[in-house]
Amino acid sequence: MLSKNDQKGSENVPPCRACMTIRLFLMGVASIALIALISPSSAALLKGAEPLSLAIFFVGFVACIAFIKAGFELTAARRKPR
Repeated sequence: MLSKNDQKGSENVPPCRACMTIRLFLMGVASIALIALISPSSAALLKGAEPLSLAIFFVGFVACIAFIKAGFELTAARRKPR
């Protein structure tokens, strides 16, 4: 772990992919728990769903977000002057 003196001289480095993945997972779990606590009727909608169908839906949703993000990055790279 870096000390405060080491961090002052270095640039702002974004967190690694593993750290970001863990953060997203924890935020997802926390949001599901929060929805279940705030609105139990919303969580009751998922009772009939099978885990496999939920997993496929979740992976498909994340894939759509990844494609949209890639599209934004591609257009930003094309607009960037060389």
